[in-house]
Amino acid sequence: MSIRYGVSTLDSPVPGAPRPAPATTGVTTLMPETPVTLPVPGTGPIRAVQLQPAEDLRWAPTERLEAVLTDETGREVARTDRRIDRTNTTRPTTIPLAAEGVAPDARLSVKITVHASQGIKVNAVGNAPALAAVGAQDDGLKMAFVGDATVIERTKALPRARWASTAVVEPDGARRMELLRSGTLTADQVVLDHRPRSEAAGGTGDVKITEEGTDATEVTVTARGSGYLVLTDPIQTGWTVTVDGTPATLLNADHAFVAVEIPDGSHTVRFQYSSPGGGIGGWLSLAAALAIVAVLVGGAVRDRRRRALRSSGPVPTDL
Repeated sequence: MSIRYGVSTLDSPVPGAPRPAPATTGVTTLMPETPVTLPVPGTGPIRAVQLQPAEDLRWAPTERLEAVLTDETGREVARTDRRIDRTNTTRPTTIPLAAEGVAPDARLSVKITVHASQGIKVNAVGNAPALAAVGAQDDGLKMAFVGDATVIERTKALPRARWASTAVVEPDGARRMELLRSGTLTADQVVLDHRPRSEAAGGTGDVKITEEGTDATEVTVTARGSGYLVLTDPIQTGWTVTVDGTPATLLNADHAFVAVEIPDGSHTVRFQYSSPGGGIGGWLSLAAALAIVAVLVGGAVRDRRRRALRSSGPVPTDL
């Protein structure tokens, strides 16, 4: 439930540094079962290669594009086999490739084979298909896996549960989002939408998740002074929290997540789904909310905390 990985279809746009194809001079056809090997533009790690179709077509579910990426020695670096599905003159056909482990100066080639009943017409340079690529960049992302879907990892994600020593209160939603993106907050601060019952003492704390389920999460906290346990799950509706078995107030935190006030000492904090129906309903509502919140808020919150921690040493990651 932490926002560390994102899954998308193989035809979704791939984030990264564009490497344009050379200026095209015409159109060529990638013929069925006829491999074509092309140099990848630029050098170093890539996340995808791209071809620009020259005609609009729908393809049968069994018709596919295969790409095998190799380095200068001929060693296979990555491989993808994806449905063609549709070719469109207004957008490139993207073939994701998990190839971020190659050297920065590596020169790569890709062998593309069409497994279909007919060829694919694409823009060309001379008689060769015009190949573009999407290179890796320092954006906190990594193409972790390509299979039936792509899995993109947020390499700078922070732990799902964390300790906050102090709070900043901002009731206005737009200003909260601006604050979260500003980079001015420290790693041990949390943004609340209303003032808590008491001010935190500003002490430090250690947190550890001891139970994770579809309808409950339990965390142990050792606090050296009062503060806040922050959970980066979008569970503001339908959930309750207890501290050492006593009901506590679930605070809206960092615009879309939650926090709870924690006194000095060692404590067990339990988040529980409690809406009518319970059970798997809690999981489904959380999954739906997470899909939205991950895009809108997750990056802003985690990236600004990463920036704040850079000056204080290594930053932990959470699988």
